[in-house]
Amino acid sequence: MNDLWDVARQLWDGRKIILLTTLLFLIIGGGYSLYKKLTVIPEYESRVTLHLDPPSPESTTELFTGSAFLTEVMHIPLIDPGTGQRIRLKEILIQKTKPPQATINGLSRRILLNPGSSGILNLSVIMQDPLLAPQLADSVAQTVVIFLVEFKTQRAQMNLQYLASRCREAEATYEQSIKALTGFYDHHAKKISGNDTIALKLLQDEKKLRYNVYTELALQFEKDAETAQKEIPIIKVIDHATVAFQNNKQETGKISMIMLFLGFTAGMWIVLGRNSFARYRKTANRKLE
Repeated sequence: MNDLWDVARQLWDGRKIILLTTLLFLIIGGGYSLYKKLTVIPEYESRVTLHLDPPSPESTTELFTGSAFLTEVMHIPLIDPGTGQRIRLKEILIQKTKPPQATINGLSRRILLNPGSSGILNLSVIMQDPLLAPQLADSVAQTVVIFLVEFKTQRAQMNLQYLASRCREAEATYEQSIKALTGFYDHHAKKISGNDTIALKLLQDEKKLRYNVYTELALQFEKDAETAQKEIPIIKVIDHATVAFQNNKQETGKISMIMLFLGFTAGMWIVLGRNSFARYRKTANRKLE
């Protein structure tokens, strides 16, 4: 108990040092906040919510990271808030973004897609102008609708074309086996020996195998064609672009509280450390005497 009272007394005696240290930390925190406020370029975010049926987060992510989609977005026309004229996004990223970011990589960091549950897609667009962010968010959402349907349709067509070519190849080989079997019968119409019987069985087995391959591929083609029609996505915009909000705004209150705590703590340690050092020197001097 006496030790606690001793610590409290030391802190009270060194209250000026604690106050000065706390004030110094608050000044440093205020200077840092002012520096960030003057130097950090504001970034404004707008969000759009879409719904995809059936859900396909893998293909959607693949679409968003593809250069074809991002290149198309680069050419989206927007209305310049300053002049009221229509201008392409690429030119805006060159003229009105610091530093200029008219590249695919730069654009990919400004358009973010977070697939949610049950086919929900959360689209976020970040720009340095609060009026351009909602414009771009709605435009990107419409581009997503068009591109995703085309993407799924083209992929289904490519799969069907590949399967159709496999079916034609299997059909051709099946027809060749029929011709080979027919030729064998024509050549051995009068008499079939023991060796010929083995050859005949091999031809019949080959014909059966090729027929099974052909019919299996044909059934798979019909099944995939039916599935492809069902899997063409239906994508809708549920919530249009929100009013843009600054997503890199400095939290001066939070910084002040942190610096207040650090300054007060540092002041206490300075006071207690100084007193401990003084007692140590006093004890050491007594021993020397």
